[in-house]
Amino acid sequence: MNVAALPVTFGVCEAETSNIGSGEKVITERGPGGGRWKEGLGQARWAIGSGQALKSLEGFIKVTNRLL
Repeated sequence: MNVAALPVTFGVCEAETSNIGSGEKVITERGPGGGRWKEGLGQARWAIGSGQALKSLEGFIKVTNRLL
């Protein structure tokens, strides 16, 4: 759920179109606080399932280690 909250709170889920997944439709239904929580959950599931979340985390760790 924490992973799903990030794109919702940062406004990533506000787009009317999406280029993630193949043939995925954007869920425009709004939930608590006016956020698109179902869309955020769908994006989080895609990121984890596709391996993109791990790839991004590894990149973050690599850059962070260079700064220290």
